[in-house]
Amino acid sequence: MKPERREDRMSFSAVVSVTVLIIVLVVLCIIFVGLINTSVEKQTDSFLGELVKFNRKLVDNSISTKIELLEEKKTFLRNAETMSDSDISSTLNLIRSDGDFNYIFYVDAEGKAYTLDGVSPRIVSGQYFKRALGGENVIYEELPDTDEQIYIYFDVPVTNSTGDIIGIIAARVTKEEFSAEFIRNVGNMVCSACVIDKNGEVVLSPDGDSCIFSTGDNIFDMGYFSAEECRNIKNNIQLSDSMGLTYVDTNMGRFMLGYSRSALDNRTVIVTFPYEYANNTTNLVRGYVTVFAICFILASIIFIGVIMVNFTKSIRKLKEQTEISEHLAYVDPVTGFNTWNKFRQVVPALLVDHSINYAMVSFDIDKFRAVNDMLGHEGGDKVLKQIAGIIDRNLNDDESFARNNSDLFYLLVSYKRKDELLEKLSNIISDIDYQITDFKIILSIGIYMIVDRNMSPRKMADRADLARRSVKNKTESSYSFFDVDMLAQVREEKEIENVMEQALETREFKVYYQPKVSLDDENRIVGAEALVRWIRDGKVIPPGRFIPLFEKNHFVLRLDMYVFEEVCIQQKHWMNMGRKPFTISVNMSRVHLQDAGFVSKLADICRRYGVPPEIFEIEITESAAFENLDVLERVFRELKEYGFHISIDDFGTGYSSLNMLKNLPVDVLKIDREFLSGAEENQRACDIIAHVISLAVALNMKTISEGIETEEQAQLLTKLGCNMAQGFYFARPVPVEEFEKRAYGVTEEGNK
Repeated sequence: MKPERREDRMSFSAVVSVTVLIIVLVVLCIIFVGLINTSVEKQTDSFLGELVKFNRKLVDNSISTKIELLEEKKTFLRNAETMSDSDISSTLNLIRSDGDFNYIFYVDAEGKAYTLDGVSPRIVSGQYFKRALGGENVIYEELPDTDEQIYIYFDVPVTNSTGDIIGIIAARVTKEEFSAEFIRNVGNMVCSACVIDKNGEVVLSPDGDSCIFSTGDNIFDMGYFSAEECRNIKNNIQLSDSMGLTYVDTNMGRFMLGYSRSALDNRTVIVTFPYEYANNTTNLVRGYVTVFAICFILASIIFIGVIMVNFTKSIRKLKEQTEISEHLAYVDPVTGFNTWNKFRQVVPALLVDHSINYAMVSFDIDKFRAVNDMLGHEGGDKVLKQIAGIIDRNLNDDESFARNNSDLFYLLVSYKRKDELLEKLSNIISDIDYQITDFKIILSIGIYMIVDRNMSPRKMADRADLARRSVKNKTESSYSFFDVDMLAQVREEKEIENVMEQALETREFKVYYQPKVSLDDENRIVGAEALVRWIRDGKVIPPGRFIPLFEKNHFVLRLDMYVFEEVCIQQKHWMNMGRKPFTISVNMSRVHLQDAGFVSKLADICRRYGVPPEIFEIEITESAAFENLDVLERVFRELKEYGFHISIDDFGTGYSSLNMLKNLPVDVLKIDREFLSGAEENQRACDIIAHVISLAVALNMKTISEGIETEEQAQLLTKLGCNMAQGFYFARPVPVEEFEKRAYGVTEEGNK
């Protein structure tokens, strides 16, 4: 019996030992599981916080970029109150041609909508339209009544010259396109982002079923949060740059939820991902502990280690995906270097070091469109990439640069002395000239020596841009430094814009006529060029002060038509007096080429006053060919069909002159004055002019040279066979009364 008792005791001891071991293993496993759970939750919370911040930045960047684009484009409509429907449509078409938005429209304060497809948007009577008219920049999602495409709309108020809101300019993108900018899928874990307003209403949500909230929901009315949680979240989203994490139980399961206040329009970004994903790891650990509780603790530790490795890999994959997203946002796909968004972040960080002087440099390539025409867009991108590489090699570690759009670059350059800065820019220009030999690259460079480091990078770039624009269209790469006089020029332009409408209404713009004379023994007047002069308060405002501005703000569209109508009236007057009308040339801006009805408008004015188009010569500069040669060819053929004569101004200053002559039905070539400068002593210049004249004769065209200032120049052109000339040597631009005296021999009483 005793041995049996010892065996019983041994059995009991073994059972106790095994039980204790099992208990120890279970306790240790529970401890490990607890530690793992805690670690997983901390990592998940931390990562969700970073994910929320990143998605918030994506939303802010997506919205701010589109709002900034609309803020730039709304200036084209500041005169919408006085524009015709067709002018507004033409302006919208011009805005859309930039390619920033596929669908854009304008709605005036009365709710009248102007679209390019004739379909009136439904937003006109909505609350968002009223908010935009109240001065807000508004973004919202449109919920369709049917299975139509869902769109995201951006509304920006449009103000007139006095600052009054006269309507809104709005654009839209598809919800799918916009959502893709801030929704990220990683592995089998789906992270979803949506946007709520200050009241908790969802204004933007992704497509599909991945998000627990839909557009139009109010997150506080869905029963997901307790009353205390609702109060906490409501209080937090009222604070700037607030952030919070919580958990919600829904009919789709449990989710981890993070939120962060956006800097835009009182909105908050909410990011969710399934709690189950993070919880699966700890559930697996618990399962294995239950199954293998009788196993050695070492096996349990190894197993847990394997689980942790797998979890770490998943987290690493998610981080890699996030890095890819950041790469797309911050790396220029054309050059491989910083985007403008990244550059805006780098600049303030570099400017923290006050021991280093910095300058903001802006430069672009003059007539880059010609490069794309010659090489194609792929070839043009290759040139931009070459230039970016040259810039990078010439900059130090404490400097940076980025391409903003097209061929526009911004550089943050450090310097000790001004000549050192110029030397660095000169090296960049030299390297570009040395490495790109297929054609000559001409750079326009603006430099702003940074004084106020608290100024935003955008304002610094704007000042550099002002300097850059002052040296545009030079024959060599040129630079200019920003100074306060340029700001004065901006203010002057603003003052001009404030009075230009009134000036047109009160007829302050006067038409002067510069005679064209035949280059023969008689030097008789054979026509004239109509030139606009602005006479305000008895003083003449030089065209150079207002024509470039009017080109930029498109007021030139109305001014050109005003001048053409004035010339029509004068031609009709001469015809009624029994005088044979001369052919009068009228300049038309290349901006008109964007208007499909441009030529028909000219013809309508002629019909209104009963004058034939044949007594007009429409003059367009050669540089218009760089906008779109196909469009220019179509416009020229329409002009010829109506009977207008056509003149190419400044011939010989562009890259594609011969190509133009091959395709365009031109009547007159106006030889640019630059060719004539010094031609008396320069045989090459004479040879060029002679060949241009010979070419024109072969193509049945006439030639005229502008800017004739000396008798020697007139004699040289006569010898070379030029048909006509104009310039101060023969006559300055004069009022119509003075032109009548010279052209028709009219006395003060109006008789011959």
